[in-house]
Amino acid sequence: MSANKQSKRKTRRRQPAARIDPRPLDVGELPSVNEPAVYTIEQFCEQHDISISMFHKMKDLGIAPEIMRVGARRMISVEAAARWRAARERYAAA
Repeated sequence: MSANKQSKRKTRRRQPAARIDPRPLDVGELPSVNEPAVYTIEQFCEQHDISISMFHKMKDLGIAPEIMRVGARRMISVEAAARWRAARERYAAA
């Protein structure tokens, strides 16, 4: 390559480095290491020790956790599972 072509090359500017937040993390906000971000219905049932048929009975009664669609799959978020557990605990305490 000639010297003229080399000098006409565009150079990319580097992006500034991301700044790191020096504040410590609140450990209470971190998810459990073993807990998935979402459950399939089968995983949810296994983790909560209920049968799939019981899950569908609860769904028919309107007391199952919220289900989200991810493409063709049906998933339950960890947050929806936590809300479902809290609701079941409130119901059992009443």
